[in-house]
Amino acid sequence: MKGLLVYDPDGAKRNAEFIEKLTASAKACGIELKLCLYDANFSIDKDIDFAAVRTVAPTLNAELEKRGIRVFNNSETSKIANDKWLTYSMCRKLGIPTVPTYDKIPDEPLLPCVVKSRNGHGGTEVYLTTTSADLTRTCNGLTAVGKTYIVQKLATPNKDMRLYMLGGEVVASVLRTSDADFRSNFSLGGKCALCPPTAEQVYIARRVCARLRCDYVGIDFIPYNGDWVLNEIEDAVGARMLYELTDIDIAEKFAEYIRSEIRKTR
Repeated sequence: MKGLLVYDPDGAKRNAEFIEKLTASAKACGIELKLCLYDANFSIDKDIDFAAVRTVAPTLNAELEKRGIRVFNNSETSKIANDKWLTYSMCRKLGIPTVPTYDKIPDEPLLPCVVKSRNGHGGTEVYLTTTSADLTRTCNGLTAVGKTYIVQKLATPNKDMRLYMLGGEVVASVLRTSDADFRSNFSLGGKCALCPPTAEQVYIARRVCARLRCDYVGIDFIPYNGDWVLNEIEDAVGARMLYELTDIDIAEKFAEYIRSEIRKTR
């Protein structure tokens, strides 16, 4: 059993430890996993059974699928999870609660509100605005550099929860908080702690995974009006919090899951 592990060059540097763990776990499962950088020299090896794409490249996922290669995660997951507006549009169709979200500056009063680029990650390109002038300036600034954006009502700041999902089931859930920023991302210095998910969070996360046929993703929730509502779907979800807080070896579980999924197709 052979597969590609695809990272962009910067992502490969940041995730060297996880790459080592996943490659070793794959080998223990009888899988030959080859790291391949998604750059100008990238080419698709025809003699592979699957590709684990750990970079944001929905077109790559789709191209691999066209060639009959099993992709973790699939192209629809990659496309929707990496576009915040598509994520919220899907949630609306499914009746999944979210913060009020718009793909332009709304006519009705919304302040304070948050502006996010549609394809930002890790808390980057997320801006808190408190005045109409600031809102307009922020949106125009993103448009000027070729970015599309969403505008959201400000939810309860400094807090969110991530459910790690593998094969549609919860592996663990983590509460993230921050004392220094309205964003609670771990990569931005936020604190994290294990926290059991609510029954509603589990239901929503499973529903999203069933709709997209996700493999390994993070489902993020934020508090709004006294409830937890879906915030984002993380496609190439990181594992640092899991290794810091638990004894779960998600690389091992992911490798075992890949082996199981590939065996189903043989």
